[in-house]
Amino acid sequence: MAARAESQGTWNDTRCLVFVHGVGADKMDPRVAFSRHGTYAALLKAKSLRLIRFVGLSGHSRPARLVQALHEFDVDVLLNAVNFRDRQNLL
Repeated sequence: MAARAESQGTWNDTRCLVFVHGVGADKMDPRVAFSRHGTYAALLKAKSLRLIRFVGLSGHSRPARLVQALHEFDVDVLLNAVNFRDRQNLL
C-alpha cells in the first residue's frame, strides 16, 4: 500500500468512501472490527496513505451501537436505517 500511495500523491486513484459495514449486526463483534488490527484500523491506515478519502460506518440494526461508535471513533460518514420504533434504543 505504501509504495502505491507514494507513487500516486493525488486523489486520482483512490476510493472515495469505504464503510465498516454491519456495525449493528448480530454476527459483527465491535471488539474485533474496532480492535488495533481490525477493519477500522486498516481503513484509517489506508486513509493516511491516501488510498481512500473517507471512512464511514453503516448498519441496519442496533442503532445504539452506531451512536456508541460515533462517540468513540472518528468517522466521516454514517449510513444507517432508523425506524421510529427504534427510538428507545438511541438514548
